[in-house]
Amino acid sequence: MLLVSGISFIGCVVCFFIGIKQKKLILILIAILMFMTTLFCGLLFVFKTSKLFYSKTKNKIDQNLKPRTGTEIYNDLFGKPSYNCVKVLRFKDQIVPRIDVSICLEFETCPMELKRVLSLDNYKIRLHQTIDTTTINYASDQPYWINVKTLGNGFYEAIFIDEMHPGQSKILCFNKDSTKAFYCDISD
Repeated sequence: MLLVSGISFIGCVVCFFIGIKQKKLILILIAILMFMTTLFCGLLFVFKTSKLFYSKTKNKIDQNLKPRTGTEIYNDLFGKPSYNCVKVLRFKDQIVPRIDVSICLEFETCPMELKRVLSLDNYKIRLHQTIDTTTINYASDQPYWINVKTLGNGFYEAIFIDEMHPGQSKILCFNKDSTKAFYCDISD
């Protein structure tokens, strides 16, 4: 299209100057017709290029705004599971940073995979022998379904506070047999 437009423009200029030099109206009319062809091809090229650019940009934006699945969130936070025992039950993703301050997961796992996850950061782990009647709140936008009471008596709480980035912390609560866990990645 661009090549046709360029050749048409060169032909237009040549015909125009020959038509003026030889005083032939037909060559000037051919030059005008070629100029119109050049203009049409140029506009068609701009339209098609703009349409292609719009389509590619829209696809990229749609892809980036598409919500992640629970498995995608788990893989982004902890890497691909080494064991085929992870099932994400519920999740809340951080869509807009600073407004959504946490990423939360509820998942079932196995002891080996939980051990791998705990090895990713320097967590401080403590055992809660009994569960208070109050719910533990870790983040201001924590979902209602994070309820450590469902882990039973004697659950573990693993906390990692990033000293390099104040306000960022990771909390992992899991039951004694390491098969169910709640996780919050907080960026306050």
